[in-house]
Amino acid sequence: MITEKTGALPALSTPLNCALGRVLRQAMFAPHDLPAFDCSSMDGYAVAADDDSERFRIIGEIQPGTVPEFEHR
Repeated sequence: MITEKTGALPALSTPLNCALGRVLRQAMFAPHDLPAFDCSSMDGYAVAADDDSERFRIIGEIQPGTVPEFEHR
């Protein structure tokens, strides 16, 4: 096979605006989280797996970038 006869190419630093179509050779890590808080990228609902109610009670609401002010069970 060709891959057995060829070696890996050396790593090359490339500006982001020139990186289209290239492949990362090593893992990449951000120096800090962005946003700087835990966040969800979508709206949703949480329901306890053992709750077989037909109606559910709203116990709290969390706005983006805030910390919940209610206790979960």
